[in-house]
Amino acid sequence: METGSGGGGNIGGAQPISLAFSWLSGGKVLHLQTVMAEHNDLGKWGEEVAACYLENHGYIIKDRDWRLGKRDLDIVAITEAQDLLVIVEVKTRSEGLTIDPILAVDETKMRNLAIAANAYVKQMGIDADVRFDIITVVGMDSRHCDVIHTEDAFNPLLLSR
Repeated sequence: METGSGGGGNIGGAQPISLAFSWLSGGKVLHLQTVMAEHNDLGKWGEEVAACYLENHGYIIKDRDWRLGKRDLDIVAITEAQDLLVIVEVKTRSEGLTIDPILAVDETKMRNLAIAANAYVKQMGIDADVRFDIITVVGMDSRHCDVIHTEDAFNPLLLSR
């Protein structure tokens, strides 16, 4: 059984996650895997930009990519005064805002962030108020990107049930 790329090679210069099963549908699986790899790389880059942005604005990064099962917290930071824990959801777009940053995080994601944040606070023994922010990074490189920081973007206690 062949596992070649179907003649397409790497798409857009990105390295595919895996060549396995790329023989199916004339390389479409390879394309899907490559797009996912690019998406994941873009997301990681956006999280790095967001972390630098926060540090440059006086925040102290406590954790990045903290996980509770399938739930995750992109960035956990505290304010310079160390009196407020800030949970930051990062949304990265390669070009132009296609959706308002606040709308990019739906109620299910907000609930999952709240559950993970609650576990984080308990596990780390934190006694501070918690705020949920969204940072949207738009661009492809650090020299030409926009960072939109929405403080207090949502309160999970006010979600409808």
